[in-house]
Amino acid sequence: MSSVTAARAAVKPRAATYTFLTSAEYFTILQSRIDAAQAGDRIVLVTLRVRAEQPIIDGIVQSLYQAGKRGVRITLLIDAYHFLIKEGAVPGLAFFFGPGMRVLPKFLKKRQQALDLLQSAGVECRIINQPSRPLKNPFRGRSHIKYSVINDEVFIGGCNIGDPTFLDVMVSWQDKHIADWLCELGDSFAATGRVSAALGSKDLEVPVDSHTSLLIDAGISNQSVIMDRALDIIDAARTDLLLTCQFFPHGPTAKHMARAIDRGARLRAFYNHPMQHRAPLNALYGLAAWRVRRAGPFEFSKHRLPRKHAYLHAKILTSERAALISSHNYMITGVQFGTAEIGLISTDPAFVRELNATLLRQLQ
Repeated sequence: MSSVTAARAAVKPRAATYTFLTSAEYFTILQSRIDAAQAGDRIVLVTLRVRAEQPIIDGIVQSLYQAGKRGVRITLLIDAYHFLIKEGAVPGLAFFFGPGMRVLPKFLKKRQQALDLLQSAGVECRIINQPSRPLKNPFRGRSHIKYSVINDEVFIGGCNIGDPTFLDVMVSWQDKHIADWLCELGDSFAATGRVSAALGSKDLEVPVDSHTSLLIDAGISNQSVIMDRALDIIDAARTDLLLTCQFFPHGPTAKHMARAIDRGARLRAFYNHPMQHRAPLNALYGLAAWRVRRAGPFEFSKHRLPRKHAYLHAKILTSERAALISSHNYMITGVQFGTAEIGLISTDPAFVRELNATLLRQLQ
């Protein structure tokens, strides 16, 4: 894998041109780029899951199949969590009997069939972070990283290759140096089979341009450069603070947000109603959120989304001077579990403004 020093030498002196995409826009563009790829082109997709039962995702799988047959070099990396958990926190049989089981339940058959199809066209498919034994906690040490590279175009954000109805945001830009680096990173994940083995014990902060850096959590328990930078943004906010995530971010994040409110910052914290989550997560997260909101300022409750609202999956944090888009929910739980994550942080005013606009137009 390229070193941080090598990536640092490739920093652009001026801000790159970033494009912000909703889930539906991202999947549409992703499929169009795959369809346009020719022999010798490169595609790297890193995701927690691939929901091929969704029609638009099945279309992407079919496009990858055809691209593979055309001679496009494709690597698809999926975390083992996708094969250990059926829905929410309901474990699948592989959780109990290990990943080498021969008889697959129906939901795993569909997921495996998509990989088998792609492999038949020459697509390199890898299930990474596989457990070494049955009954291993599937949340500990997983990779939550989501990024795509198609030739020199990079996509980073919260989208798995999953549900197009989720409210989410991806950021894309053209950058050969970062694309090369991320492709090498994907090769390391595939070769080692484990994100922490590829990255070692250090989180990474890789400059992209004079205002923007790529952040990667290596998946080490109680260590997260993304969480550290998120708290820095909250602590530096003076007039405006916007946060979105799937769950109310209790723990240190809530404490830092409360202090920002005390300083006079306007907080808009958007998150899903607990009943949007499957059991038993709905009860666990609902109780945690209730305890913090009960003791915290009114602003913690003001922007909780209604129960029947479209599901919010975006992980965005912005202030009047900085923005962070990532795969991280800004919760201490994932940090304690040692979850590998990716993010992009920027102090470019246009980046902050356009990221906010892309998010808020989905919440209206």
